[in-house]
Amino acid sequence: FKCYENLCAVLENCKIFDALKKAMVEYSSRNILHKISVFSGDKFRMESYCYPFAEGIQGKRIVIYGAGAVGKDYYAQISRYTDCQIAAWVDMHPEKYDYPYTKIEGIDVLDMIDFDILIIAVRKEELAEEIYQQLVSKNIDKGKMVWRKPRIYGVLPDGK
Repeated sequence: FKCYENLCAVLENCKIFDALKKAMVEYSSRNILHKISVFSGDKFRMESYCYPFAEGIQGKRIVIYGAGAVGKDYYAQISRYTDCQIAAWVDMHPEKYDYPYTKIEGIDVLDMIDFDILIIAVRKEELAEEIYQQLVSKNIDKGKMVWRKPRIYGVLPDGK
């Protein structure tokens, strides 16, 4: 905590704190959660998900479907890339999610926006297949939809 406070003070003096505040809070939070999980063993579980084929989204307008843990991590990862654009973040139940940094839309928005890729951001293949079939029934182009098993990063008990 002292290190964080001192770093904030240095960045404030250099007049760059405001530009880096969000990144610092995110980094510090993840670092603290990691340390808690290391010291608490199997009493604490933390997972983070990484979209496994980031090279395939360059220059694309992307829709992320799923606002749970996988979708949240995908959004954080993909929104940092400068060579693609998130056209929308959608979920079947957008009312369940209230993120301060963006709005989760219902799937009806898919009829009104232009996109190149729709990433199904869920962990389980069975759920991804259900979502795929639901979107096919809404006449979403099958060639635009993609699901890949998310890569899991983070600290898991028993190496799972």
